[in-house]
Amino acid sequence: MSDDASLAERIREKFASLPAKQQAVARILADNPAAVAFASVNEVARGAGVDAATVVRTCQSLGYSGWRELLVHVKGNMVRNRTFAERVAALGAQEGDLTSRILDNARRNVDATFDGLDQESFDGVANALSDATMVVVVAGGVSTGAGEFLTSSLRIIGVRSILVTGISDAAPALAALGPDDALVGLSLWRYLISTVQALQHAKETVGATTVALTDSQVSAATRFADHTLVAHTSTVGPRLSMTGVTALIEALVARTALCNPRRSQTAAAVASDLYFDGHVLADPAPGAENHPWSWDATLAREIGGG
Repeated sequence: MSDDASLAERIREKFASLPAKQQAVARILADNPAAVAFASVNEVARGAGVDAATVVRTCQSLGYSGWRELLVHVKGNMVRNRTFAERVAALGAQEGDLTSRILDNARRNVDATFDGLDQESFDGVANALSDATMVVVVAGGVSTGAGEFLTSSLRIIGVRSILVTGISDAAPALAALGPDDALVGLSLWRYLISTVQALQHAKETVGATTVALTDSQVSAATRFADHTLVAHTSTVGPRLSMTGVTALIEALVARTALCNPRRSQTAAAVASDLYFDGHVLADPAPGAENHPWSWDATLAREIGGG
């Protein structure tokens, strides 16, 4: 880990190896670093339910000499965490070609997402989604597009799914949630409280399986998640990069499809027929139904045909 790694990066890398009390401190530090920058060590200790010495030891575990060095680092990063408007204004002033920077950053996000993927968690989420009677996907703000992609993709492979994007449609969806269902909360910085509350309701009140798809192991959403998947969203543009999130969702849907390939193949074939029956798509070219990229052709190969 480099000396200039951000606090979030240090926590993400070290969190799993920290003792329980230090993990509690790390969560406080990760939840709101801007507030931490103006807090005292005793205030952080009270928030985490530990003593001040544990806060200092946590700082040292994260690679700082102590609390003072962490504060200096956090305050320095605050200068670099610009608003959307400031980021847009600065795009032309950055060195190098903008398109190249965006492409390089996108590749790094995808690589980092899969390099750090916990395969056991990944398989666990796929099995949970496949087995669920219904999947509720909660995704607001910048996560909305990724939530729509996940929901529609699950439907294509025969997994009953609904999308919640705001408070107005949350209540009916959560009211229908049962213990045999699953809820996926897409929670990316800056983390929406409505997504966290939906995960908490699903886990603590309903007993449904909960999944946090987030960009940090210590985001608030992980507190109420049975399974956590982390995607990298670093950016050189005005908003979070969604390439790592999208790639992770694509892989997750494919893995979920193979948990029950016959159901997935049947659903994908029906969806294709409905598209054409409804005159939504152009007439296929001869042999298009056997295109190697089609869902039903891919799944047929996985299960040995038919």
